[in-house]
Amino acid sequence: MLSPNATVCSSCGLRLAALRTEADKAKAGCGCISLVLFGGFVFFGLIVHMVEKLHPSCVSDFMKCADNEDIVKNHRSKDGADISIECEWQAKNIARFGEPVATFNTFYKGRSYLESGVALLIDKDAKFKNGFGVTHNVRATCLYDLKLDVATVSIDER
Repeated sequence: MLSPNATVCSSCGLRLAALRTEADKAKAGCGCISLVLFGGFVFFGLIVHMVEKLHPSCVSDFMKCADNEDIVKNHRSKDGADISIECEWQAKNIARFGEPVATFNTFYKGRSYLESGVALLIDKDAKFKNGFGVTHNVRATCLYDLKLDVATVSIDER
């Protein structure tokens, strides 16, 4: 909060002479602080992004993940999305009638995804609509190619 006698914002140097009331000066000061905080968050985000580029971790390089669970929970696509989200997007792309509900939260434990370069995620109770608008429970399977960042979804009637 700025002093009622202040003529310049101590954070950014904004001239406050044109502001008449103490309330106007206080609002200007809060705006400056908000701008500085926002800039700090952006700067921090850029630093994190640069560190990830220089020293890749599981987030950007699946080969640095410990196991299948680490890949599914921490690895991100080139678009910055979780693998399960990429699978959900692909399920929406293949749906012919309406928007499906598929979460792809089941995966195999172990290290097979590291060895094969392909992650297998499953939704045993996905919901897709048919041409009549009736929702059917299906098993949706997503094969996510970790090297190419490509998801392929197939559905099987139960």
